[in-house]
Amino acid sequence: MPIIGEKEQQQIREMLQGMSGPVSMLVFTQEGCAACAQTQQLVTELAALSDHLSATIHDIQAEPAQAERYGIDKVPAIALVGQKDYGVRFFGLPTGYEFGAFVEDLVDVSRGAAALGKKTQEYLAQITRPVRIQVFTTPICPVCPNMVRTAHKLAIESDLIRAEGIDATEFGELAEKYGVQSVPRTIVNEKLIFDGLIPEGKFLLEIAKAANQGG
Repeated sequence: MPIIGEKEQQQIREMLQGMSGPVSMLVFTQEGCAACAQTQQLVTELAALSDHLSATIHDIQAEPAQAERYGIDKVPAIALVGQKDYGVRFFGLPTGYEFGAFVEDLVDVSRGAAALGKKTQEYLAQITRPVRIQVFTTPICPVCPNMVRTAHKLAIESDLIRAEGIDATEFGELAEKYGVQSVPRTIVNEKLIFDGLIPEGKFLLEIAKAANQGG
């Protein structure tokens, strides 16, 4: 049974018309992963909706080099790769509110550019060290996609930033490790923590500070 209904397929096709280049959706799975089959099916169905999209499936146990190359340490995981790897990642099945953010990310990755404010662009230039952003979400959180989208836009615009949207319901132990009691909760370089929705400018200013302090 298809995950994406006929009505939704047409809406997605219209959204994907904004794509300007190819995007590879790399799905990482492993045996015994309950959500991996659904993730694989969803991405395969999406790939059929645009000539710009392709999907490949990788088993992290059978292909450890591929997993290491893309920084994948848990499954299901999806890496979105355009003309280059922009560091855009989803961990867990992107359903509910997160699905819209996933489709919008496909368009941005295809373009290799994201709509960011002028101040944000200025702050990006201040980053001199690698930054890892982890945004914990749930499929029923209406504001979570905004944080994930902002993090992914920053990753697309900066080679030093990697951004991950993580389903807290799928990765309970990891959510417990970072004290996730409500979402979105954003972790930057293992130290800086934001709860709730943060304005784009403030988000990046604090990230830049943390990065340049080695945070």
